[in-house]
Amino acid sequence: MIHFNRHNTRPIALAHGAGGAIDDNFADIAHALRDEFHLFGHNYPGSGDTPADNAPLSIEEQADKLINSALELGYFRFPVFGYSLGTTVAVTAAYRRPDAVTALILLAGFPRADAQATLFSSLYASLAQEGRYKDLAHLLMLAQSPAVLGRNH
Repeated sequence: MIHFNRHNTRPIALAHGAGGAIDDNFADIAHALRDEFHLFGHNYPGSGDTPADNAPLSIEEQADKLINSALELGYFRFPVFGYSLGTTVAVTAAYRRPDAVTALILLAGFPRADAQATLFSSLYASLAQEGRYKDLAHLLMLAQSPAVLGRNH
């Protein structure tokens, strides 16, 4: 689990975007909120320093993991901040545990798939089913922001 400002007692659970990580997506926000909030979250499999998993990513599993992390820290009611794919994780967490999630902060989510997201998803699934992992890795690199690409090369 990644923590920012652990000494604070006002929590915000974090759910990062696809191709990102907690540090990538939230470091600047955490810095701005450092005196007021304890921000925490975990990286999805294959993100940040978390090892990849051969199983498909489960939104429900990630939502449950985020909720359980908050509960283990002693937070029984807390907001969830989701960025990009993390918006889906955040909404799923709120749906599964409305007694625990007090608010949602959603940034850059997709209420429905547009033509680009639909095409990307179809190509992603096709490459994965065909076992074309090198091509899949290239596709995922192209989906990154220029700032992230600059750090990786």
